[in-house]
Amino acid sequence: MCIRDRRLVVQAKGPGALRLHHETLPGAYLPYSLSLSPERGTVPKNDAVTLSITGRVKGTDYQDAAMGGYADTVVITLMP
Repeated sequence: MCIRDRRLVVQAKGPGALRLHHETLPGAYLPYSLSLSPERGTVPKNDAVTLSITGRVKGTDYQDAAMGGYADTVVITLMP
């Protein structure tokens, strides 16, 4: 795998993208963002590399949120 001077981009597709869904209350959501580290770099073929993914919810978005669990599914595809 080799990434040269390309920015890794998190793409959200479709309605409700990048929203945590409340596990029991339909219509209750929390928006969030994702970031990747490193954002760019080069990895020689057959070398291992760690890609850290961080999710964040702003305090202003959850301060009045309904109590309970929230979840979402994120699919990451790495391409050469």
